[in-house]
Amino acid sequence: MRALVDFGLFNYHQQQGDSYSLTSVGRLLVENDPSNKRLYFILFQHPVLLKIVASMSDWLRDDLPTAFETAHGKSIWDYCSEEPEFSGVFNDAMASDSRLISTLLISDCF
Repeated sequence: MRALVDFGLFNYHQQQGDSYSLTSVGRLLVENDPSNKRLYFILFQHPVLLKIVASMSDWLRDDLPTAFETAHGKSIWDYCSEEPEFSGVFNDAMASDSRLISTLLISDCF
């Protein structure tokens, strides 16, 4: 738990008998919290997207339109159509993000 405190996911409360509580960042990873970003976090830890980081310098020198194409040789849309496992992770993360943004827009506008 102390490591999670160091990462900023939990607060440590010594006065309350060594108890812990979620930080606002930690709440973003709780599955049943309506504003969670858990699926988005899972997407950005996926090896398919991590490969982009390794090829970023090549992309900056290439003529390809996206770093994804440099890393994988095809657009993210073509990759998703050929790789159902990654497509599921990607679609779940995008749907989760859309729900969060829609909720924020509606609550701020009305």
